[in-house]
Amino acid sequence: DVDLTANSAIFLDNENNNNPVYLRNSGGNLATLQIGRGTSPGSNVTMVIDNSGNVGIGLTNPLFKMQIAGSVALDVMPGNQSEGIVRIGRYDANTTRYNDIKSFVSSTAASNYLKLSVHGGVENATVDVLTLLGSGDATFAGSVTINHNSGDSLVLTKSTTEPSMRFEGDTDKDFVLTVSGETFNITQNDGGTDILTLDHDTKNATFAGNISLIDNKKAIFGAGPDFEVYHNSTTNVNHISSLLSRQLLITSDDTTFSGTIDSGTITSTGIVKAS
Repeated sequence: DVDLTANSAIFLDNENNNNPVYLRNSGGNLATLQIGRGTSPGSNVTMVIDNSGNVGIGLTNPLFKMQIAGSVALDVMPGNQSEGIVRIGRYDANTTRYNDIKSFVSSTAASNYLKLSVHGGVENATVDVLTLLGSGDATFAGSVTINHNSGDSLVLTKSTTEPSMRFEGDTDKDFVLTVSGETFNITQNDGGTDILTLDHDTKNATFAGNISLIDNKKAIFGAGPDFEVYHNSTTNVNHISSLLSRQLLITSDDTTFSGTIDSGTITSTGIVKAS
């Protein structure tokens, strides 16, 4: 046995005797193993193991079983062109459950990936929920929920090409959202027909097809409203109004104008009444 006085150190020098490392117990009432550099024990501490078994590298008061101050490199790939795993989980007599961080790197960017794989409820099995590719693409296995307190919740930024977002349906039934210059487009598939175009500068919206309103709802134009179109299939009452005055009322049998009609020739298969 080697019995040193309180907080004394054992020095291990290098070949030229000019840069030693030391080991010592730096604890007071509790034991703490310190490993450091130099000839002054307690300074230039590089690693500690405290009385609880916590290990600290680059700090002297670790709060976890392993705590590191600084950058860490994990050489986890077991061989060339193979996947490496950092596993976080539970291993005991009752169960083996864990989450994985998977890494693969090679000289081909498109082949490289970093995956987050989560325990799916089956022993010794995980499900890949997020994959980041060397091509810059990211793939989520399920839904994505974004919670925020303020500011932007999702931002698509232009790089060399216009940003886009794809919603895939059945074969050739995709919707693609793109931003091109000052316009926002909803398109059928890539390079397909623009269903909706919103112009940032003119504030105009262009629809490629018909616009349908839910029954008993109004299409309102202006803040007044200045103009509105209304349909109710239950009562079979429809009207077009200007400044809340029904200028055109359409029911199952009749069409009623409330104002002056300026017109050329009026052709009707029914009866035209003037009051």
